[in-house]
Amino acid sequence: MDLQALHDAVDAFFKEEEWNYEYVNERLLRFGMKGENLDVDAHMVLDEEDRELVMYSEFPVKVPPEKRGVIAELLTRINYVLRHGNFEMSFDEGDLYFRTGLDAADAEVTPTLVRNVVFRNFWMMDRYVPTIMSVLYGGISPKVVLEPSETMS
Repeated sequence: MDLQALHDAVDAFFKEEEWNYEYVNERLLRFGMKGENLDVDAHMVLDEEDRELVMYSEFPVKVPPEKRGVIAELLTRINYVLRHGNFEMSFDEGDLYFRTGLDAADAEVTPTLVRNVVFRNFWMMDRYVPTIMSVLYGGISPKVVLEPSETMS
């Protein structure tokens, strides 16, 4: 799969959805979405060499240094039950993202596959924003804030 084929599938998806997006360069694009709990900024990396499409949605605030440990615990607990995608945080900067991706090696990337990556990503970020905010600003412990259905115990 070449870079042009990735571009074609991505462009077709955004045009079908009538969604604004912009290329920062040939391998990086930015876009956003309004969710139920927040407006999300996102970017997508198109990697021709590894034949991947990776999307990151950005949590709207940086996690302060004193909260990074407890947020890391929360993200680990959430990630444990996720089947697709994951939360990640930079311990140095406090940036928090949800990441989804598509391995396109030996496969044709279609607008439908791009749609699955994008909507899964936004849905998960939007779903867990109240949970993250409860731990970040409400002082609730990660173990307590997650519903029983969202834990393995």
